[in-house]
Amino acid sequence: MKKLGKTSGDARKARIVEAAVDVFRRYGFERTKMTDIAKAAGLTRPTLYLTFPAKEDIFSASVETLFKELLEKIAREADLQDSLQKKIESACSTWCFFVFDITLSNPDASDLFDLRFPVVRACHADFEDLLIELIAPDRNDSAQLKYVRAMAHMMVAALKGFKEVATTRDELKCFIADLCKVVAVNLRQGN
Repeated sequence: MKKLGKTSGDARKARIVEAAVDVFRRYGFERTKMTDIAKAAGLTRPTLYLTFPAKEDIFSASVETLFKELLEKIAREADLQDSLQKKIESACSTWCFFVFDITLSNPDASDLFDLRFPVVRACHADFEDLLIELIAPDRNDSAQLKYVRAMAHMMVAALKGFKEVATTRDELKCFIADLCKVVAVNLRQGN
């Protein structure tokens, strides 16, 4: 790759993050070295360290970028659905299949979704907030919002388990469909 010449700090950061996402997908957090990221981004290690002082910083920026794009996609696709059940099933399917497919093809990529990292926990919380936005018709009703928050929290936890238990996409799809059906029925009854 070409070395970056004079470029803005933002452009350099974006290039590093883009390269780092691919490196973290291949090697995971533990096996990734700053040298790997610098090489993938076409930078020297000193330039990389000037932009991101630690591997944890690059990892956080990479995970945030990856999940930001995923959450935007989830919101767009859910908006196209015509029922509550279809909205939440679309959101949950996109969320789960994204993670499932990446880790199935490269097990070391599981670090990108490991809850021991604060940035990953924050991204799960963002997904939970997105679910709340999708299913809370009246966000001013505090009793309803509390109920919806509990349902969204339970869904995110269940989805995490489904991704770990499912051995095929079809099995995961069935888990998600059943969960969304139960949640949609409960949400209608809880109103």
